[in-house]
Amino acid sequence: MTASTRSRRAVTAAALAGVIAVAGCTSTSDSNRTDPAAAPTAATGPITVESCQRTITLDTPPQRIFAVFHPAIELVHALGASDRLIGSAFLDNEILPEYATAQAEVPYNDDYPSKERLYSLSPDFVLSAFNDAFTPAVLGSQDDLAQQGIESYVFGEWCPAGEPGEGNPLQLAQATFETTYADITQVGELLGEADLAAEIIAAMQATVDDTRQRVSGADTSVSVAVGTLRDDGTVSVQGGSGITQEIIDIAGGTNAYADVATRQASVSVEDFVRRDPDVIVLAPCCGADMTVADGQKEVDKYLASPALSDVTAVRDQRFVVVPFPGLFSGVRNADTAAQIARALHPDRFQ
Repeated sequence: MTASTRSRRAVTAAALAGVIAVAGCTSTSDSNRTDPAAAPTAATGPITVESCQRTITLDTPPQRIFAVFHPAIELVHALGASDRLIGSAFLDNEILPEYATAQAEVPYNDDYPSKERLYSLSPDFVLSAFNDAFTPAVLGSQDDLAQQGIESYVFGEWCPAGEPGEGNPLQLAQATFETTYADITQVGELLGEADLAAEIIAAMQATVDDTRQRVSGADTSVSVAVGTLRDDGTVSVQGGSGITQEIIDIAGGTNAYADVATRQASVSVEDFVRRDPDVIVLAPCCGADMTVADGQKEVDKYLASPALSDVTAVRDQRFVVVPFPGLFSGVRNADTAAQIARALHPDRFQ
């Protein structure tokens, strides 16, 4: 696993108030996957979208899709293109139950496949939720793939930085639900499933609207920290630039680290104590068999730390555990906001 991948997967998110809610490498024959010469499922004619300062044009919807990272895998399933998935990699948690049967038929890697393995599958499209897939050491750049006749798309939250380098954030300066909606719309168009994409967005918007209405007028000053207590004594927290910021806003809370410009930062225990969050959100990761039940281990680490015993959230045992993929741009975002809102304002969901 690459250093950037380890860093990305070290991001945490999760646990609130005594409520723990549920949200490897296998080899499966790909002989039942869609033939690359199969007819497109929907629209005919060129399809063009603009994403991450890149123009993506497909003559017909892709028929052999390789999806990398959990949000990308679930989006392909959600768009009704399960039968076009010829490979997948990097599930962070158990996949949503409604996609479990279909995903079981998809060849899966718990790490990146080699370039040789990727090319042997003859994909015509690679969809990734994070941009570190598209590096020379991994799957190759998007230009490299295009030269092999393979188009690709990376989720907008993680558009490549203008000046890549150590400590330089990979994601957009500010990711919101609109970023997620744009990805769903554009991937839906590319896959020839624009109508289904619109339905997914409408359902998410309905959940967001319902959540906002329920918490309207509630005390939104409750301080929420999305943070993982590391073995080295630091805490990995999520700042104000990622989609987690809007998730907390929708849930009717205040991000304790909203002033941190990057999506993720390491802070000292002393800083965490000083900020004194009312609630801690945790998100167990990473593996295809990981569930929110695994978040109890993270809760126990907080409770066992003498240095954190006076933090309000720890003292009052106010933890909420959410699925890790819900804190990254994808189809789970609205449900994750609703889950955190229920924990912050339970009286509004009776």
